[in-house]
Amino acid sequence: MHMQDIETDAADTRVRRAERRDGARLIEMVRALARHHGDEATLTPKALERDLFAPGACASALVAERGGEVVGYAVLAVFTHLHWGRRLMEIHHLFVEE
Repeated sequence: MHMQDIETDAADTRVRRAERRDGARLIEMVRALARHHGDEATLTPKALERDLFAPGACASALVAERGGEVVGYAVLAVFTHLHWGRRLMEIHHLFVEE
């Protein structure tokens, strides 16, 4: 496969751990991703807090910032493969605005 050159302003993009202050923006992007798939998101701020930020959270999230604005996110979920005795992490959601 041949890779094309793509012009980007990636130097202006930063990826960091999501923080509570990102909650409203995360919910907006989750809803946009759901719409893209023809679904309706029912995520609430309380559920987001429980699943990403509270003690015992079942997932973690990264956000991408461009020019100081959050433009994307990835949710990482931990699961186990008992037969290998390992914990693994998978990308559950991945969303980036154009």
